[in-house]
Amino acid sequence: MVKKSLLVLVLVATIVGGAYAMPEFKFGMGLGGYLMGEMGGGVEASWGNQSYSIEYNNFGGGGFAFLDLTFVELSLGYFKTAVFNIRENLNGQLTGNSMDLNATGLDVGIFIKYPFGINKKLLLFPLLGANYRHMLSVKDEDGRKVDGIGDFSSIWFKLGGGLDFSFTNNLFLRGNLYMG
Repeated sequence: MVKKSLLVLVLVATIVGGAYAMPEFKFGMGLGGYLMGEMGGGVEASWGNQSYSIEYNNFGGGGFAFLDLTFVELSLGYFKTAVFNIRENLNGQLTGNSMDLNATGLDVGIFIKYPFGINKKLLLFPLLGANYRHMLSVKDEDGRKVDGIGDFSSIWFKLGGGLDFSFTNNLFLRGNLYMG
């Protein structure tokens, strides 16, 4: 009986202590910039002894606004890719069909996070969420609009982490890094 009472007491202390260790709810918002890159993504298909693939490579950046609700981060961004390459392969050999594109679009994201305070100035957090990338314009190297730009829009599931460095109670610098 004493062992069970001691176990219950330890369990209650752990739960109550964990509740008090929860981060304080805060509302924040901000502006930022980002770099993005996709190296080697694409699609592959095979039939019989033939294989076909299209490789996508891009590099670009943009700006975004975010709302931070302690455990949830919402973001809206605008981006432009510097170069968006599409290369066609047949049985592992380039076919010569390739295209360099420029694209602009919107990113809408929602991420869940759990912040851990390292000290009064530094906060670390894991991130898990999704980002919808909607293409507004896709143009070829000659400036002509590409048909079917909706085919370039996509949803990305992302996993990563971030940190906040606080300068004051209301001013902080945030860095996020994630893979999708």
